[in-house]
Amino acid sequence: MRTIRGWASLFLNRLRYSIEQSAHYSRHNATLVGFLGTVGYPLYYYVWAELFPQPYENLWLRLIGTLLFLPLLLYRYWPERLQQWFTLYWLVVLIYGLPFFFTYMLLRNDMSLVWSMSTMAALFLLVLVIYDWLMVAVMAAAGFLLAWLFYLAMTGDTALHGDYLVQLPIYIFVIVAGNIFNYTANMVKEEKMNAYATMGRNIAHELRTPLLGIRGAATALRNYLPALMDGYTKARYANLDVRPIRAPRLEDLEDSAEIIVDEVNYANTVIDMLLLSAAQSTITNANFSRHSINDTIDEALERYPF
Repeated sequence: MRTIRGWASLFLNRLRYSIEQSAHYSRHNATLVGFLGTVGYPLYYYVWAELFPQPYENLWLRLIGTLLFLPLLLYRYWPERLQQWFTLYWLVVLIYGLPFFFTYMLLRNDMSLVWSMSTMAALFLLVLVIYDWLMVAVMAAAGFLLAWLFYLAMTGDTALHGDYLVQLPIYIFVIVAGNIFNYTANMVKEEKMNAYATMGRNIAHELRTPLLGIRGAATALRNYLPALMDGYTKARYANLDVRPIRAPRLEDLEDSAEIIVDEVNYANTVIDMLLLSAAQSTITNANFSRHSINDTIDEALERYPF
């Protein structure tokens, strides 16, 4: 029993991770997928109902699909309170719009060639949109099961269409082959990112060492420069033989230590940002703070005066 529970827990954790990763990477394609669904459903209703009539069409199912995909087209304008529901909504829309709809239409059209090819295209699109093989398998299985149950409810036909069983290995091959190529591409991308991250860490280490030395020297300069400046001023008043320093240069010397420390801190911040970008780490807002946009602009202008 513990073994079964252990495997079940492992599977659920893996599935949860798969859902999170798929939703995270799929956000970039949400608008495009929304456009394809919003335009594709009504367009192909006209194609299969008017231009090249098929045995069965269902306007209501296509309208539901259009309404489901439309919010994805406007995803960038969702209010903040709705953004947290993106993952669940994304999964529901894709299950309905790809494996469920196309499998149901395939069954209702008696496994016609048009809908067999359309179903393969839908599964291939599912592989491209969902980056994780486990999610693709789960969503395809869920879509098929829901489509068969809906087909049973609408027609009362309890027998699974024999031609579907014949074509099922082809659909499985599409899913498996697509995931293999998708996995290979993701692995290559991940290896490149790991190489960039490693190189970035090495460069950062080489840069931080001299920056640390510069910071230590600047700190010492900041501690002892006032005394040196005071000694120079007293020597000038006493008419001692010291090399004169112009007033603007004296002002620059007074601020030089602070400028050096600020530049070192800025360089370390840039290094941290580059490492974070190279590692593609998730940025949390736990340490975020509010800053004046006016002060930010002023600081930018001071740093880049030209």
